[in-house]
Amino acid sequence: MGNIDIFIVLGAIVLMVYLLVKDYLRPGLILFSTVVVLLCCGIITPSDALAGFANKGMITVALLFLVSEGIRRSGCLSPIVKRIFPSKGGSMLTRGYLTILPTVASISAFLNNTPIVVIFIPYIKAWCNKL
Repeated sequence: MGNIDIFIVLGAIVLMVYLLVKDYLRPGLILFSTVVVLLCCGIITPSDALAGFANKGMITVALLFLVSEGIRRSGCLSPIVKRIFPSKGGSMLTRGYLTILPTVASISAFLNNTPIVVIFIPYIKAWCNKL
């Protein structure tokens, strides 16, 4: 690994973190693009890039993301979300915390936390933007 490779990796990581923090693109697209850049520059090999997908835990989490996206797009959570996110009244932030926390905690008692986060992040972001 030469000096130029170090700067490419450092630049890719800094740009990746910046884009993730600013939320310009979907996280999956940002991460995939970073891997593609490192592949095209010859810094990592295709087998290195795909090695992480052989892990059973990674496959399980990926499938949980798919299931959670299906649940979110089906709209079956919309009635629940409308009830737990206050739209008017006193301190919406405090009331929101007091209703969101028990709901999410009770759901995560039975399901993996990762898909719960994936399901609720778009709803919470929309609610925060509305506030």
